[in-house]
Amino acid sequence: SVFPSGQSRRRWADMVKWDEDERVFVVHQNRLLGFIIPKDQVPEAAIADMRGLLIASGLPYRGKLRQ
Repeated sequence: SVFPSGQSRRRWADMVKWDEDERVFVVHQNRLLGFIIPKDQVPEAAIADMRGLLIASGLPYRGKLRQ
């Protein structure tokens, strides 16, 4: 959604894929746009929470596109 403030909210179920390695956690809004989260800048508990929310939304495996 577009608002005059420029803010937009997405549901976890709107994300199409997630992936990670030892340095970054990436949440893909679509095939071309991913939000890169440096793991050294975010507590591991927050990464684990995001991972859990994505899994619960129907993306059980990293690197696999939503069907």
